Amino acid sequence: MKGMEVTNCEWAKVDGWWKSHIDPDQSILTDADSIVLDAGWFDGQWTSIDDWWTSYVSTDRLALVDDLEITPDDRSQNNSWDDLDDWWQTYSEARQKDVKELLATLDLANETWAAGPSQFDSDPLSADWQTAKGSTGPIQLSREEDWSYGLAELFRSGSGVLIDELIDIAHEGTPESVETEAHLPGGSETTRYEDILINYLDGGISIEVKIGDTNLQKTVETAALVERHYSGDWTHILLLPAYQHPQLRDTFGEELTEPAAGPPIIAATPFGNREIEVQVRNWQEISTALRAILQHNDKLPPHWVASAYVVCTLIEQRILGFAPKPMLKRMLATDDIIHNDVSLATSFGDIDSEISYLQATTKETQYE
Repeated sequence: MKGMEVTNCEWAKVDGWWKSHIDPDQSILTDADSIVLDAGWFDGQWTSIDDWWTSYVSTDRLALVDDLEITPDDRSQNNSWDDLDDWWQTYSEARQKDVKELLATLDLANETWAAGPSQFDSDPLSADWQTAKGSTGPIQLSREEDWSYGLAELFRSGSGVLIDELIDIAHEGTPESVETEAHLPGGSETTRYEDILINYLDGGISIEVKIGDTNLQKTVETAALVERHYSGDWTHILLLPAYQHPQLRDTFGEELTEPAAGPPIIAATPFGNREIEVQVRNWQEISTALRAILQHNDKLPPHWVASAYVVCTLIEQRILGFAPKPMLKRMLATDDIIHNDVSLATSFGDIDSEISYLQATTKETQYE
C-alpha cells in the first residue's frame, strides 16, 4: 500500500476530534483486549425476571414443555373432531345447495342473453377471469389508473350511451372530450389530478376512481379545483367499491348524507370556499348499466360493445368478487374442504348477493 503523508497541522485537527470522541465514550480507553463491566450492574434484575416468568407461565403452560415436543392434553380432543365433522357436513351441504341455485340462475341468464338482441349470446360470468393467479383476462388492470382508462374509453365513445344510462345530467350526446389524469394546478393549495374529466360545452362530469385507495378526502378538493379551472355546470362523482362505504362514513361524518332514494351525497367546503357536492356511486352500478346497454342496444359499434363486455366481466369478477360459471362447476365436483384452488368456505363472496344481482339484471320476460 502506498504511504500517505500527514502534516503537523493535520494532526492538530485529529487531536481535537479525538478529545471530543473520548469524552462521551470512555470505554475506548480500556485495555485493547477487554472491557470490564461493573459487577453490580445486574443487581435486582433477576427478581424482576422471576416475577415476569411466573406471570407468563401462569397464562401459557406451553412454556413448561420440553423444547422439541408438545403433547396436547388428551381431554382437548374428546369429541372435538366429531363435532367438527358434523358441522362441516351440514355447512358443505348447505353451501353446495346455494352453488347449485347460483348455477341455475347463470344458466337462465345465458338463455336470456342468447334470446335477446345483444351481440353476445352468453353472460359475462360464463368465463373465468378470476381463478388464475394475477389474471385479469385479456387486459392489464393492476392499478386504479388502468380502470380509469378503460372507463374513460367507454365514456369517450358510444355516443355517450353509458353516461346517459348511469348519470342523470342535463348534458346530452357525445361529450366534447374525455380526459384522464387531468392536471389541476392548485396555486396556494395542493395540485391535483382528476381521474376522469368529461367535458361538454356548458360544463361536465368529474369522476374520482377508487379501488381500495384510503385517501377519500382529496375528492372534494379535486372537485373544487375542477370548478376553479372550468366554467359551466359540473357533476362530481366519487366511484368506489361498496365495501369502502364504512370508511366513507368515517372520513366525511356529517358531511355525508344517505337519502332513501338516490346516491349518497358529500357536501363539503374544501379550502374554506363555497360548498361542493359530490355524488357517491359504486362499481356495481357501472356493471349494471353496462349489462342493460349490452342486452338491449344492438345498434352500437362492435368495438364499443366488445370493450364494454370485457370491462363488465372484469368489474364483476375482480371488484365485486362474483363467481364465474367454471368456478361453480369445480365447486360441485369437490367433496373436500379444498380442491385445487377452490374452497367452498372462502373462494368468493356472498352467493345470495350474486343471485339477486343476476336476477335483477337479466329477466326472463324482458325480451317478450
